[in-house]
Amino acid sequence: MLSKESEQSLFLPTSNNHPEFFTMRINDRTKFNRLLPKYPKSMKIISCWHSIELILEWVEKVEYLEIVVGDSLVNGYKKQLHQKMNEFEKLYQLQKEGRFKIFVTSEKQIHSKLYIFENDNEIVALNGSLNFTKSGIEAKHQKNYIWGKKFTKGVKYDDLNKIQEDYEWMKSMCYPFFGDYEELIAKNPEVDRKDLTVQFLEADLITDEHEMNVAISDMKKDILSGDIDLDAPYVVKLNPVMGKKNIEKMDTFLSKFGGTRSDNRISIEPRGFLNHKNTTFPNMEIDMEKELVTIGISGERKILTNDSYSPEEINTYLNHIENYIETVRLAKNKNERNAMLSVYEALLYFFWAPFADEYHKQRQKIVGGFSNKRGPDILHLYGPSSNGKTAFFTFASKMLTGEIIEAIPGDDFAKAHVLGLLSYRSNYPIIYDDLPSRKWNGDGPTQLIKSYWDAWYDPKFPYPQLIISSNDTCPNGPLKRRILEIEFEMKFDETTENEKIFNDLLAYNNPIFEIFSKVFLRKLKNANEDDFENQLHLAKQCFKELYKLADRDIPDFFPDNQLEFYIDSGKQKWSELINQASKAKIRKKGSTVQVQFDQDMAIAPAKYGSTDEITKYINYLPNNMMYTRNGTLLTIDSGQDFLEWFGPITRIGKMKRWIAGR
Repeated sequence: MLSKESEQSLFLPTSNNHPEFFTMRINDRTKFNRLLPKYPKSMKIISCWHSIELILEWVEKVEYLEIVVGDSLVNGYKKQLHQKMNEFEKLYQLQKEGRFKIFVTSEKQIHSKLYIFENDNEIVALNGSLNFTKSGIEAKHQKNYIWGKKFTKGVKYDDLNKIQEDYEWMKSMCYPFFGDYEELIAKNPEVDRKDLTVQFLEADLITDEHEMNVAISDMKKDILSGDIDLDAPYVVKLNPVMGKKNIEKMDTFLSKFGGTRSDNRISIEPRGFLNHKNTTFPNMEIDMEKELVTIGISGERKILTNDSYSPEEINTYLNHIENYIETVRLAKNKNERNAMLSVYEALLYFFWAPFADEYHKQRQKIVGGFSNKRGPDILHLYGPSSNGKTAFFTFASKMLTGEIIEAIPGDDFAKAHVLGLLSYRSNYPIIYDDLPSRKWNGDGPTQLIKSYWDAWYDPKFPYPQLIISSNDTCPNGPLKRRILEIEFEMKFDETTENEKIFNDLLAYNNPIFEIFSKVFLRKLKNANEDDFENQLHLAKQCFKELYKLADRDIPDFFPDNQLEFYIDSGKQKWSELINQASKAKIRKKGSTVQVQFDQDMAIAPAKYGSTDEITKYINYLPNNMMYTRNGTLLTIDSGQDFLEWFGPITRIGKMKRWIAGR
């Protein structure tokens, strides 16, 4: 007879006796169900999945039930038992009485299905495809096959010893489900048992959404790892604890990759998942440990890290970048160097963007994250139409991936759309081009951008950075504190000559991101506190290293410092408004500064969602300035802060500044 206690398992001496061998084809539930009641003495079950309903049912029907869970279902059990507190207490009492034990896996998944049943006369061992779940036992939509061996009690069998050894080996990879609960009781003898039960069942509880994210993240990692055959179906296993709603959501999500569902499994075509045209933007994976970046492009896995290029090649690639930035000279602009600095800064941001998630984790690890939960600043490019924003996105995407990745239309920028793209758990940035003016009105974009890192970010999963563009600067307030704004203050003539120059630059295959990514990952792994003083500091250090490797001079339009060191677009626009256009007058009144705008600046264009000119100039002010508006009169509460930013407004003040050489 098999013992209930694992430490007392009986291993009989070897013999040459042969057990009875049999097989079972399970087309419906009745065949297997008829077998179970024949063995009321003991049931020991190893199964990848178990349903809590079957455990509760059969623990009443056998003298001893032992369950070994091959997959991590702890979270699911806790959620189900949280709604069944009496059943939880019952299982715990049965465990204390020695009638029930349940073991759960910690890390390694055990995919085996092994049943050892016992009655007064015989022991039967079963192995096959059947999980101990409702769907498995009832087999309404499954065809299962198992084989078994039947052992007569009192007879020595070599096979029985071997099967028991294998059972104990698999059980040794697991730990008791009630272990932490018993430890909690021992440490808190004075606390009410019901309170401890709730504490145990709610500890480390994971949402159904989390379970879905785990499945998607693991799938992406496996497919982009290079360890699987891209032409063979990839099976996504759906954990039953995910819940019906999320399983249906996963089914819909994976259907675009040729997904076909069979009960708790969905088979997909890996190349479909690697086709960026199926996913709106590419699936990208960052592996810090391996210093590896991989991406899915047109159904192929592409590696975007490489440090084998020669100095001469790197020099050619840097020259190509500079040639693109110098196309600014083809546009109308107020300050050529400032415009080129802005374009280079934006391109550096693009190179940095795929690593935003790992950068944020490393920053929190080194600097700490309690005081700053905002996450990295989101890039916002703005400026008038025909200023090259869309062309820039096209060029930058080609630099990152070797392919042109179309930006998402700004009209789609909304919470539901962004959350849908986050489901892919890709590291490639989510890019929305040309947000309409109306998108800045109301709380929609403000709440979305505030929530993007503050509320939605989960460090357990890859997280892409957000990049947007529009014609207007974003409103002052909490939104601007989370955004890095770069103005493209230029205007290109739409000529065939300009188009030809851009297309030639776009056609060139420049793999410099592969070199940059390798250097960046190494620097990020070894970063110190000073490296996080400026978000793009590490990216700029990497480019300086590339210039050094190429033995190439750094151009004067490379933004060595933060962009605001060179350019203050808002200040420039206010200066032009007051000193050139003469559309507003400034005067100091006590500790405040008052700005009286011309009446026509308060008239908003007829276009839906547009704002008047006064609002636009308010948004050009530094974000920390307090003000009140009454019609065309703007009162800035801290006049001194405004004057330090804008400069003197009286003749005497201007003379003093001129004499001081400022």
